[in-house]
Amino acid sequence: MVECLRTFFDGSPNLKTLGEVPYGVLERRLWVATTLLVAIALIVIASGCSPTKEIAKASTGIATAATSSKSRFSLIHNEAESPAPDVALISDEAVGGLAEQDQILSYTSLITHNLTSVEDKVPYWMTVTQYGIIVVGILGVCFLLWYTGIGSLIKRLIGFIPKAKRREADLAAAVMNDGSPATMREFVAARRASDPEFDKAYERAATERDRTIR
Repeated sequence: MVECLRTFFDGSPNLKTLGEVPYGVLERRLWVATTLLVAIALIVIASGCSPTKEIAKASTGIATAATSSKSRFSLIHNEAESPAPDVALISDEAVGGLAEQDQILSYTSLITHNLTSVEDKVPYWMTVTQYGIIVVGILGVCFLLWYTGIGSLIKRLIGFIPKAKRREADLAAAVMNDGSPATMREFVAARRASDPEFDKAYERAATERDRTIR
């Protein structure tokens, strides 16, 4: 690439050093020039097609045209109230005002078109706050369902029974059946395995019972 640029900007290249024929030098120069033109065109297009820049440009144009129209309307008003109004001047100012109003309408249409390509910029802390509020709300609902017992009521209404509870019920029914080989020890073991709170309460009760016996 360095040799390409050197060949392009050097008016009398050393063909023996580069080992190229004049046609190759010309081709290389054309390639470099085309690359530069394409890069410049892309930069111009990218900078000129920004929706925010177009909106800012249109807003400036609206302000300029509105200021000029206000001056024209003021001049027309003053001239119309004068003893000898200049009709030609009033006509020229009215025509100019109409042209400026057309410009304002054009700029307004341009802004409306570019607004579809513009997104609201939300601060990062606002996004974090929104997600935090959602998480807190979900946790609050879960706490209320658990604390007030509404969750248990809903489960009873829909007939939901956890799988662990169903296994305990099956084992209890087997224990109560005289013909089943299941024993109360198996039921207690299954109960302790499925319910950590019951397991801790059982250990505490067993320890207190052993102390009482001793």
